[in-house]
Order: sequence, then C-alpha cells, then structure tokens
Amino acid sequence: ISFWVKLKRIISSTNIRLKNVLGLIKKERLLAALSIVVLALWFGLGLQETLLVVFTRTVLHAPNSVYGYLNTIGSIGALIGAALAAPFSSNTRSAINSLPMSLIASGIAFCAFALSSQSLIFAFCSFFVFSLFYTIANVIEELLEQVLSPNEYRASVMSTIGAVGTVGYLIGGSLTGWLSDLVGPTNTAILAAASLIGAGIFAGLTMIRHRVEKV
Repeated sequence: ISFWVKLKRIISSTNIRLKNVLGLIKKERLLAALSIVVLALWFGLGLQETLLVVFTRTVLHAPNSVYGYLNTIGSIGALIGAALAAPFSSNTRSAINSLPMSLIASGIAFCAFALSSQSLIFAFCSFFVFSLFYTIANVIEELLEQVLSPNEYRASVMSTIGAVGTVGYLIGGSLTGWLSDLVGPTNTAILAAASLIGAGIFAGLTMIRHRVEKV
C-alpha cells in the first residue's frame, strides 16, 4: 500500500510539474520558438540520416564506401562546428543573433548537397559545411534553452524540448522511405533543407520581435 501511495504521489507531482513547464514554454515566446526550431532541426536530421544511404546509391551513383566517407567528413565538420560555436554563443545576445543564421546556412548547404548530382567533390564539400553549421545551431540552441529557463525548471524545460526534438526525429526518419519513393531522394533532401531554412527564418522573425536585453 505504501508503494502505491508513493507512486501516485510521484505521478501527481510529475503531472503538475509537466503542466507548469508546458505553461512556461507557451508563455515565454523564445522558449516556444526554440521548441519549434528543435522540431524542425531534428525532423531534418531524421530525414538526412535515413536518406543518406539511398542518396549515395541512387543520386551520386557511388559505392557503399562513399556513405562511410560522407559520415566521416560530416563528423569532422561537426567537431569543427562544436569548436566554432563558442564565439557565436559567447553571450545571450550573440547566441540569439547567430541561431537563425546558422540554421539557414545549414539548410542552404544541405540543399546544395541535394543538388550535387554526381559530383562527389561538391557533395563532400556541401555535406561538410552542412554538418559544421548544423552543429553550431544545435550547440547555440541548447545553450539558449539553459539561459532562458528559470533555474528551478531548467532540467524539465530542456527534457521537454528534447522530447519535442525526438518526435521530430521519429517523424523525419519514418517519412524518409515513403517520401523517397513518392518524390525521389533529391526532393526529399530539399525538403530536409527547407525545414532547416524555415526554422531559421521563423527563429529570426521571432527573436527580432522578442529580444533578450540581458547579456
């Protein structure tokens, strides 16, 4: 009996906390904007990761080894992007200014990758740039989650927005095969790029209207 009482109390307190966090995200425009950005960010990543094998074979007409090389060059771009993210996110204001630009840049780079056709050099270069700016955007977004969340709700806000990202990733990954068959891998890759560019434009418009003055 004691166990079930404790369990009910935990579930009740968790529900109350979740409602408070969702209310906070809805009330704070920048946190709400970050939720939508994360949804688009991980939707695009879900498309990209699942699409890469199909794209390598059917568009680039390259052997399976090229898929591994693309992942490698993407990982190098991500490492460099993580290192370069520091100056872009040195304070709240610069992070808010840099997030839309890095999202749009990653989307444009992935669109270039989608249009690389059979040029492996162009595909590698564009995928490297995509990974670099995507990582910068991801680091900045996670930093803004921490800075804009109240201390007592910080972990809950980050986990809630992370759950939104997981939903986007699952949707993107599950739709990839169907979209590739329906519109082709190139157009599917352009859709992933469009989700990133759209998230960047949305973030920019939202953050211009709701600037954070503190540094």
